[in-house]
Amino acid sequence: EGIQALADVVEIRRATGERRGVADALLLRARPLSCAGRGVEANAAVTEAAAILESLGEERDLARAYSEQSANAAYDERFAESVEVGERAIEIATRVGDRETLIRALNNTGCSELQRGDDRGLGMLERSLALAREDGRPAEVGRAYINIVAGLAYRHDWRRAEPYIAAGVDYC
Repeated sequence: EGIQALADVVEIRRATGERRGVADALLLRARPLSCAGRGVEANAAVTEAAAILESLGEERDLARAYSEQSANAAYDERFAESVEVGERAIEIATRVGDRETLIRALNNTGCSELQRGDDRGLGMLERSLALAREDGRPAEVGRAYINIVAGLAYRHDWRRAEPYIAAGVDYC
């Protein structure tokens, strides 16, 4: 029901020519689509939103769109793509001072790096965790712990995962 309501918003914004509004609605719709297992639709929504925001020169929102693209690629185990677009999100979010997007982009990119065997990903995830703690973002702190453990578990590196499991359980 909520996904359909957001689809209606997208169409209303298209009809009125509000390109920025279309991009915003597409980004809002992408996460619930992804959570509902509708990854193809989520990817299409985020890709369209990013294209609109690129054409408008909206850097802050473009970083958010790139971060969402990175997350969607990671969910589909397209790790190289996740890292590529995630690094763009990190660069823009850092430049424009958008810590919320930076935290998410570091998390997405770090998880993908770690899962493809690059230990730089652990450093990105730890930075995401530290920033989320500093900013008082408990959902992002939990997400960081989950993705650190998931990335290490993906590699069967239980020895390194164990302290994060314990810290995550203590935190939650």
